[in-house]
Amino acid sequence: MKGYWVGLLFAAQLSGQPVLPVVNVCVERSCLDALTLRMSRRVVDHIYRRIGVDIEWRCAHSSLERQIDIRFVKSAGKGRSANALAFTAPFEGRTVWILASRLDQLPEANREQVIGYLMAHEMGHLLQGVARHSARGIMKASWTAHDFYLMGKETLNFEPEDIDMIHRGLRQRMIAQVPRETQP
Repeated sequence: MKGYWVGLLFAAQLSGQPVLPVVNVCVERSCLDALTLRMSRRVVDHIYRRIGVDIEWRCAHSSLERQIDIRFVKSAGKGRSANALAFTAPFEGRTVWILASRLDQLPEANREQVIGYLMAHEMGHLLQGVARHSARGIMKASWTAHDFYLMGKETLNFEPEDIDMIHRGLRQRMIAQVPRETQP
């Protein structure tokens, strides 16, 4: 993984193209049909591309190469909100848990978009490295009917502060991956 980040930066510098950070995401144990999952991932790609981040969907053999794991689980366990559709623990790892039993609550009309926004929201917590919510946008704690309407049009966005925090978190991840010279 260390070589991957350095290689990515070096190749982008040589080509003169802007450097877009790449986030490796693995979806495990999905309860979604293939089409719903593909469309939801497309929504995530679109959301993150708008803020200058590429999402690479693959499950690397080495867990060290994975940056985010998305897992679909049946229940939230104790201590979780009865209304939450998903959760993560930004300080404890890299996993997003989506509560499969609660996805039935989603409107059928734009279900794929909502699942994509749900994944993007939880990924945002991990990339920011903090457990916080915004007053508006994707990182809002509870979405309203208007937010779901915007999701259907794919126009609900990250707030500027959220974008800054995601990029800051990505920079910190990249720095952590670069090997340091040790003094003899």
